[in-house]
Amino acid sequence: MKGLHASCMPKVASNLGHPRPSWKDLFAVDSEHCPSWYGQTLIEAERAFWDNAMGDGFYDWYEAHRETPIEVARPRPRATRPIQLILWEVDHSYQLELESF
Repeated sequence: MKGLHASCMPKVASNLGHPRPSWKDLFAVDSEHCPSWYGQTLIEAERAFWDNAMGDGFYDWYEAHRETPIEVARPRPRATRPIQLILWEVDHSYQLELESF
């Protein structure tokens, strides 16, 4: 690894066996790949925005209530298979071949 400083060598060598994180992972606050200073900057900016827009303490109140799951009296419906609707004006006596597209 020509041209790299000696202090960079162990870091570079340790990352060779791992896939590079996506940009989405690098900039997501809750990602392990996001630098801590960047995550803190985003959180502080969001806190300042919401507190200025909605009043002091709004961001803390929102964060406290955002994690609370919504309680529902009914159980969730079971997932059903998608249904292909019939178009009455289309002739269904033949199958379209994949190669026709």
